[in-house]
Amino acid sequence: MPHARAYDLIKKMDAMKADEDSPSPANVGLIHNVIPTKPFDEKEELHVKAAKFMDNMHNRFFPQAVAHGWLDENFNGMKEKREIKHYLGQRVDWLGVNYYTRFVVKGRKSFLAKIFAGIPAIPEIVQNYGFACQPKNKSADDMPTSDLGWEVFPEGMLEALKMMEKYERPLYVTENGIADEKDELRPKFIADHLRMLERALDEKIDVRGYFHWSYNRQL
Repeated sequence: MPHARAYDLIKKMDAMKADEDSPSPANVGLIHNVIPTKPFDEKEELHVKAAKFMDNMHNRFFPQAVAHGWLDENFNGMKEKREIKHYLGQRVDWLGVNYYTRFVVKGRKSFLAKIFAGIPAIPEIVQNYGFACQPKNKSADDMPTSDLGWEVFPEGMLEALKMMEKYERPLYVTENGIADEKDELRPKFIADHLRMLERALDEKIDVRGYFHWSYNRQL
């Protein structure tokens, strides 16, 4: 994995150049776009399996590899002895969390996917939630949507931070913002997401910083 090799190289070069004027070691982090994933119907097993598969593949696969050395090669969420890669683990000093909105998914059966890839259910994005909404409108949950059609869902940022907390590294919110050319949604968006950040701090999640994404020009 390129990140692990780069981490080792940076640390090696840093050690070679270390002197009394620069005693602090280099900190090497990873920035990850975390997208909380929910089943469309929590009582429907196929939807739950699809959401779990997508969450594991998108959100957890990479950070758990470089933090804990577990490369979940079949994305089944079950740690197997052959998947423990010591050359990957402990190769990240901090985690950056990019957060914008969520996924809501349904599950679809696929005989071929189950036979050849072991995938229990193919995830399908549900329209009018998360990234799959109409621009400047309302989501199916009556939440406002951005100029890009992304649902405003502040609660998801707290969920994303809780998700990354398990990797036991300092966290930074490295991107969070909204495409809103007329600044109609942005003030409330910022206030609501900062409330989620405050809740994270109240829950003793080790968040060290917040960087707001503010570029809003439409090309």
